[in-house]
Amino acid sequence: MAEHLQPFLTIDRPFRSIIVLATKADAVAFVEREAKLWSWITERANHNYAQINNVTSRYRPDNWVQNFKNALTDRTNDQFENLVRRRYSNDECLCALDLETLAIQSLAQIDEIIAVVALATLHGEAPISDVNFTRDARNRLGIAHGMSLLAGIDPSILTGTRNELQNTRETIELENQRMRALIETSKADARKSAETIDAAAHALGVAHETAFTEAERARVEAFGVLRDELESTLKAFEIHMELQGPVTYWRKRAQQYRRGSNWALLFVLLFLIIAVAGLYYLYDIAAAHFPADATSIPYAALFRASAFALLMTSIAFWVGRVLLRIYFSARHLATDAEERRTMITTFLALTKKSAVKDDDRKFVLAALFRPGADGIVSDEAAPDTMFAALMGSILKK
Repeated sequence: MAEHLQPFLTIDRPFRSIIVLATKADAVAFVEREAKLWSWITERANHNYAQINNVTSRYRPDNWVQNFKNALTDRTNDQFENLVRRRYSNDECLCALDLETLAIQSLAQIDEIIAVVALATLHGEAPISDVNFTRDARNRLGIAHGMSLLAGIDPSILTGTRNELQNTRETIELENQRMRALIETSKADARKSAETIDAAAHALGVAHETAFTEAERARVEAFGVLRDELESTLKAFEIHMELQGPVTYWRKRAQQYRRGSNWALLFVLLFLIIAVAGLYYLYDIAAAHFPADATSIPYAALFRASAFALLMTSIAFWVGRVLLRIYFSARHLATDAEERRTMITTFLALTKKSAVKDDDRKFVLAALFRPGADGIVSDEAAPDTMFAALMGSILKK
C-alpha cells in the first residue's frame, strides 16, 4: 500500500517550492508546461552580451526539452531525476511554481530584451558593473526589474499596473467621446464643460506630479538600500575568495604529505624486515668461520667476513636512518598543512561573523601565510662513522 503512495519524483530546491510529480503522466505534463512557458525565448531574445545569452540558453526549450522527453522513455526514472535535479536544484533554474517566472513572462510580452536581462539578474550573471551595458535603457530596466524581484516585491504588481493603465486609457477614451457629443449638442454646454475639464486636468496633473515625485523618491531610497546590500555582499565574497584558494591548496598538500608519510612508513617496515634478515645471514656466515676447536683459527677469512658484515651493518643503519627521517618529515609537513587549513577556515568563520576587524586582518593574514617549512631537519644524514673508527683501531693494532 505504501508503494502506491510514493510519488514519481520529488526535488528539493533551496529557498524555493518543492517539485513533486505524483506520476509519470504528471512528469510529462510538467515538461510540456515548461516548454510552453519558455517558448518566448527565440532569436528575438538574443542579446549582444554573451553573459545574458548564456543564461537564456539554459531556458531555451530546444536545448533541454528533448533530453527530458528521451529520459522519460526509460524504464527507470533515474536519468530523468538526475536531469531535473541538476536543472532545478543545482543550476537553480526557475519553473512554473515560482512567482518570478510569471513576472518574467509578463515582461517578455512587453520586451524580450528587458525580460532576459531581468532573468540574468535573478541568476546573478548580469554585468551590472559594465558601464557600456548599463548605458542601454532596456538593460537598466531589466536590471531594475530583476533587483525588484530579488528584493521580494510581488510580481503581480506589474500585471495589475498594466491592467489599471489599460482601464484608465479606456475610461479616458469614453470620456472624450462623451465630451465630443456634448460639444456638438450645445456650444454653451461645451464651453462650460471645457472649463470643468481644464480644471480637472490641472488637478489631475498636480496629483500625478506629486505621485511621481513620491514614487521617484521611494525608488531612489530602494536603489540605495539595494546598492548598499550589494556592496556588502561583494565585500564578503571578495574576502571569501581571498582565502578559498589557500584552503584548497593546503587541503591537497596535506593529503599528499599524508600519503607520502604512509609510503615512507611502509618502506621503513619493509627495510627493517629485509635488513634484519640480511644482517642475520651475514653474521651467520661470519660465525661459520669460527672452528669447532681453538687449535687453528682462520684470521684472514674471519677478518674479511667480519669487516664485510660490519660494513653492511653501517650501511643498513644509515639507510634506515634516512628512511625514518623521510617518514618524520612527511608526517610533520602533513600536520603543518592541516593546521594551516584549520586556521584559515577558522578565520573565514570569524570573518562571516564580523569578529575580525579590517585593522586586524593584516596581522591574522601574516600569521596564516608565513613561509612554509620543508620538514627536513638541518643536519645532514651522513653514513655512520662507526665502521671507519673500528677499522682504524684494528689497523693500528
